[in-house]
Parts: sequence; structure tokens; C-alpha cells
Amino acid sequence: RGIITMKAYFTTFLLVSVFSTLLAAQSVLTPPRGWNSYDSFTWVITEQEYLGNVDVQAKALLPFGYEFAVIDYLWFQDLAPPNKINIDSYGRAIPAPDRWTSSTQGRGFKPVGDYVHKLGLKFGIHIMRGISQAAVDANSPILGTQYRARDIALTSERCPWHPDWMSVNVSHPGGQAYFNSLFSLYASWGVDFIKNDCIFASNYVEDNIVAASTAITLCGRPMVYSLSPGGEPQELGQAQKIHPLVNMYRVSGDDWDNWSDLKSHFDIIPPFATAGLIGASGKNGKSFPDLDMLPLGWISSPSSNNGPFKNTSLTKDEQRTQVTLWSIAKSPLMFGGDMRRLDAWTLSLLTNPNVLEIDDSSSNNRQLWSKDNGDSRCWIADGKSGETIIALFNIGDKSSILTFSFSDIKKSTCLVKDLWENVSLGSFTGTFSRPIPIHGTGLYSLTNCQ
Repeated sequence: RGIITMKAYFTTFLLVSVFSTLLAAQSVLTPPRGWNSYDSFTWVITEQEYLGNVDVQAKALLPFGYEFAVIDYLWFQDLAPPNKINIDSYGRAIPAPDRWTSSTQGRGFKPVGDYVHKLGLKFGIHIMRGISQAAVDANSPILGTQYRARDIALTSERCPWHPDWMSVNVSHPGGQAYFNSLFSLYASWGVDFIKNDCIFASNYVEDNIVAASTAITLCGRPMVYSLSPGGEPQELGQAQKIHPLVNMYRVSGDDWDNWSDLKSHFDIIPPFATAGLIGASGKNGKSFPDLDMLPLGWISSPSSNNGPFKNTSLTKDEQRTQVTLWSIAKSPLMFGGDMRRLDAWTLSLLTNPNVLEIDDSSSNNRQLWSKDNGDSRCWIADGKSGETIIALFNIGDKSSILTFSFSDIKKSTCLVKDLWENVSLGSFTGTFSRPIPIHGTGLYSLTNCQ
């Protein structure tokens, strides 16, 4: 296998930058926001279920910027055993016809993509690492070349948790051609968002990331490029290297509706802020560390292989804490619940304009302090109108009064506003203290500071 040289790496980056300039009208300047099917449907979502969700998304969430509608994991795999991976004549995954009924006769996801676009939404799909065993077994030809799947498949570099997928040898001339054919197909379907799995953190395949990013540029259709999974210490260094080629990358393992998963993010994200990676340069704009989907509302459970069947197990305080951390850390906001059962409480969490403005427009986002053996945390950011934003978190197991000292921002007096409740709390001098419930949060703006 060839090793990417620094010259080749930066040549690719230059190529991406040139094409990105041409696509500036579609630049990614804020954390992507939308819906992803995985938390509610795991891998078993059908076309009817997906379209039912996007109908609600267009009405209830699109006005608040939730524009991407992403089909996650294994859309190419039959529901019926033996769960065959469906490929076309060029070895490219295509939708499973037993779930995606409009995809037959070579139409792929184009009918679904067209439906999504007519609603004003953008269409996204999940893809796996490289090339499939099905393509290798068929020794499929690579579009536009004399090469075949077995010429480029690295059968010794398989995805550890889905070994039917493996890396592509991009030092072979057929390798980049294969990626180019993939993304040309996705562009013909109207894909706007790609979540590329089994390629980051402990599954890192740098040259395949470069090849996919290049292929997105060459396909002529702007696509947000997202990497997964996360949750490994080495990904900070990986992110520092590849962030110019992507728009978002997971920094945690799968986040589900339990406090342990949620709490872990308080230790995961601060180093990315310290390293200046929140809103760093990215493909055709900026890039953002991704804290994973929001498992709120009506959802499924990990490894259940079932559709949605329960309400989130997070308490209301924990749910508010999650949305607050995601927003002040400028994570992409990807709702995971079944929108056909979207309730008023969950909708209020997802659409608070003060909170969404922080996710969109704040800057210099970082953890200011950690106290009480890590049970008390404070994040801080600059608001778009010059205000200071602070988020107080009680991640301990008892209620607590948290205090913010204005000396931390070299001020003595500030006017404080509660951003979740959208009410002014008045002027405070020296310090500002609030009772914060177990696993709870408070989100405030500081203005007129002296």
C-alpha cells in the first residue's frame, strides 16, 4: 500500500481549495443542523417511514434551520435474511429494494432525493468505509477504467465492526477512480450530505478520507462531509490533520439516552476547543467537532434492530443540559427522534432561538473552569452582538449553587439574562449565583458589563 506524502496531501488540499472557491455559494459556515434516522430506526428504516419523518421536518424544524434529512446505516442491505448488500454493475451500493421501493429500475435514491428537495430540505446518506465484499465477490468493473474491484480492495483492512466493508488502495490508479464513480452516483441522486463511517478515530483511514473529499469536489455537487465514529484519544491529532478536508467529525462514541454517555462529553470536547478546532477551516468553509445525534423524543435503543418504541430515558434537566452543551460547543445539531411523534417539550428544546443563535453565531467557545472534582463546569463564548455567553453545568449527583465571578471576564457588574427562559434576571455585582439541579444547566448572557 502506498503512503501519502505530505506533498500529495497538500496537493489534494490545494485542489479542494480551488474547487471550493467555485462552490462558495454553498459554503459551510455554521454547524450543520438536521435529522438523522439512526436513534429512532437503527438500520431498519423504510422509505415510507423516512418520508413520513421528512414531511414533519419540513413543517416543524426546517424553519429553525434543521435542513438535512439523513438516512443512516445499511440502507443498501435487505431486511430479509441473509441481509444481502445490494450493488450495481460497478460495485457501488444501491438502496435495498425491499425497503426503498422507488429505487428499482436503476433509479437509486433519486426519487427520494427529489421528494426531499421539493420540501426545501437537503438529502443525506450514510456510507461505509471503502468498498464492499459484495463488489469484491463480483469483481465488479470500476467505471471508466480497465480495473476491477479486486485490484483495489484491501482485504486485510476491513472495518472491525462490519467486515463486509474494507479500505480501498488509493495508490492504485483504480482507487481514486472508484471514489469518483461513487460520488458521481451520489450527485446524480441529489445527495447533499455524506456521513462516512468506520473511517475515523480507531478506524482511521486517512488516504481514503482524502480520496473521498477529492471525489466530492470533482463530482460538481456541494456535499457536507462528515466522519464517524469517534471516542478515541488519537482523534484530536487526526482532526488537526484532516479538518480542512471535512465539515464535521465525531469526537465521541455512539451517544444514547443515558447519563453516562452524556456526561462523558464534558471531558471529550474541551481539548478540541483548546486546540482551536471549533469552527476551524473545513471543506468549502468550516469544520466542527461532532458530539453525535440528540437522542431525544421517541427513539429506539442501541443494537435493538428495531424502530422507535420508547421515550428518551434522559430527564428533562439532562435533555436541556445536552442541548446546551452541544450549542455552546458549536456541535452540529442532528435530532434523532421519530418526528412523527414530535412532542411540544422536545420541539421547544430544539427550537429555542437564543440557544440556536449560540450554536450558529457565537465564537471563542471554550470551557472556562471545572470545579468540585469536575462536578461543576462553566463554558463561555462571545455572542454575535458583543455579549458574553456563559453556561453553568452541574454534572454531579446532588443539587448545587454555582457561582460565576465577573472578575473572570475582567468586569465587576453585568446585566444577566436567562437565555432558556428568555427573561432578564437583573444587574449583579461581583458574582452571579444560581441553583442548578442535578445533571442540570443554566444558560445566560452578560451585557452592559462594567
